[in-house]
Amino acid sequence: YRRLFTELKPDVIGIQEYTQGWYDTDLFDSLSDIYNSIGAPGENYIPLLYRKDKFTCVDSGWGLYEDTDDNTKGLTWAVLSDKETEKKLMVCNTHFWWVEGPEHDKIRCKNAAEMSETINVISKKYNVPAFAFGDLNTTVNTDPINLLLENGFSLMINDAENADRVSSYHFDPERIGEDTFKGSPTEDNYEHSID
Repeated sequence: YRRLFTELKPDVIGIQEYTQGWYDTDLFDSLSDIYNSIGAPGENYIPLLYRKDKFTCVDSGWGLYEDTDDNTKGLTWAVLSDKETEKKLMVCNTHFWWVEGPEHDKIRCKNAAEMSETINVISKKYNVPAFAFGDLNTTVNTDPINLLLENGFSLMINDAENADRVSSYHFDPERIGEDTFKGSPTEDNYEHSID
């Protein structure tokens, strides 16, 4: 990950399931020349990083979703100000509940409602556009996504000039060497994406 982040230098990074084992590595320290992080280190398993040369943080927060009983399910948000233009935006990294089944879809709907409320309150307070991303653990045509759409969200795939129409869902790659993995591309379209 370190090489990926330092070579590509995305403006904002959202990571899910960044558990204590990850915090015990030196990843955040090794990125500290480029990135600032949001959330309590070692406690926030859905951290958000932003490029310190491009943005200043105006406000931020994080928390866990209700009714999930899982420290990896929640959201981290930040209002960032572009150092050059002074334009502001809100970013939100999230991780929804993961178990399959109709009763668990209800929990994901609660996650979507909690995220919607947080984003709507903060984006209105600062009068900024908001961008949410992460692991929603659901596909496009489901109740949690429909709830987000009803609350004013739109899917980036529909707004982007260039978008990959292939599903993000794939089986875990298999190890073929000490530091080498091989995955198989999916043949499904984006409607089968879960993240």
